[in-house]
Amino acid sequence: MNATDLSGVPTEKRPEPTQRNRLEWWAAGSGAAAGAGLILLAHRALADDAWITLTYVRNLAEHGHWGLLLDQTSNTQTSPLNAWLLTALFWAVRSPAVAVGVLLAVTLAITGWWSARLARRIGASAAMPFAVVALLVTTPLVVSTIGLETYLGIAVLVGVGYHALAGRSWATGALWGLAVLCRPDLVVPAGVLVVVLLRRGRVRAAAIGALLALLWHVWSWLRLGGFIPDTTFIKVSEPGSPTMLTAPLELFWRYYPVSTALTAITVGAGLCGGIWAWRHRRSTWARVALAFLLAGWAHWAALLSIDAYPQAWYFAPLVACSAMTASIVIAEVGGVLCCAGTALLAAFSLVSAGPAPWAAMPLVFNMARSDQYLAIGAEIPALTGGNRVRGPGEIEALAYGSGGLVVDHFGDRGLIKPLLDQRRERSGLVGEDLLRLNWLHQRNASPPRLDYELHFASILPDPPGRHIKTWPIDLPARGQDELVLVER
Repeated sequence: MNATDLSGVPTEKRPEPTQRNRLEWWAAGSGAAAGAGLILLAHRALADDAWITLTYVRNLAEHGHWGLLLDQTSNTQTSPLNAWLLTALFWAVRSPAVAVGVLLAVTLAITGWWSARLARRIGASAAMPFAVVALLVTTPLVVSTIGLETYLGIAVLVGVGYHALAGRSWATGALWGLAVLCRPDLVVPAGVLVVVLLRRGRVRAAAIGALLALLWHVWSWLRLGGFIPDTTFIKVSEPGSPTMLTAPLELFWRYYPVSTALTAITVGAGLCGGIWAWRHRRSTWARVALAFLLAGWAHWAALLSIDAYPQAWYFAPLVACSAMTASIVIAEVGGVLCCAGTALLAAFSLVSAGPAPWAAMPLVFNMARSDQYLAIGAEIPALTGGNRVRGPGEIEALAYGSGGLVVDHFGDRGLIKPLLDQRRERSGLVGEDLLRLNWLHQRNASPPRLDYELHFASILPDPPGRHIKTWPIDLPARGQDELVLVER
């Protein structure tokens, strides 16, 4: 008999379903518990950008309307899947923080479950799914994206990896489509996982994913005025501004050195894990570890290539995929030292975030805390007589708190059109034609007349117009500032 022929070797008795799924249930439970604990820490500190989604969610749940403003539809929601799920939860609980917390717990539970399944399939130790959850809920950059689509996207990517490795092309394709609905740019890391891990049925998976994603994007093209969300074209780096390459040192390290260093440890651990995996690349576990590492860096490279502005959450897929690679290698190498190091890093990350509940996320680039914006927004209707106000550059929590009275290009088509026209003119001949096709069904809109404006005193110390009210604002990384309301 050939040395590699195992046909005559007795196989181990297949465990009962309850025994076989015990790891999955423990991993899912740890994810849910971690999500619940995390939202208790962060519910007052949701980043301002999360509130643009929550404004969409409230309008959809209460009025069946897709947009920031009730009298206009918008195409600035990058993650329809996240918005739909939060809408269902918001409709049931009527609390944005609770809706975010429930979805966070569920997505982390799913991540834990699929990570456990993946660990079982590649023969990794039971430590792997718990290491994944621990890194995801303590890495500062990832944690700071709570309320956005990051954790949902991570769960979907882990699902793509597991089902691709298992050879399930139908499920892989469906999850690939959901990744695109979670955020269009996730087509890149999901695609890498499919190419590397799915041996057969890649075309079928791509067709299923494309069909699922196209159902929404074609409808968006016809009804919302764009096949791709408008935010894709306005969140770009200008000459002289930070890029996806320079932001970690130029921006992140400048304001948040501790949080940046802790995030860099996760990314560095992923790279070191990738080197170790490359030495064992014939093994299944190494192929999976390398697939996730390649997926994360491919996503970063894709955003760099289109000059995407370096929003902190744009780095989250890279960090999360690095965490997956590091966890797989930790589980393979084993040893008390590796597990203790992961636990120590997680504990230090939580302690460095400050006392609970958090006043601000550990890595966020806003001008004020979201609770301040919400309180200011609540005063706007009485101060302006219900008239709309031009935002100061950040309007997400202000828009939610004011009931949609604080506006900018994210909600008003008349304000976003000049930005889109500028982007089209700078795209070259081919790019201009493609963008014209993308906006073929876009309705024309004139800029609104806005008699009231909000300004940051640090940017415009003496704004023209009649002064109405000034509010003190602050953020630990930026210090004190003021928000000024004027009537032009």
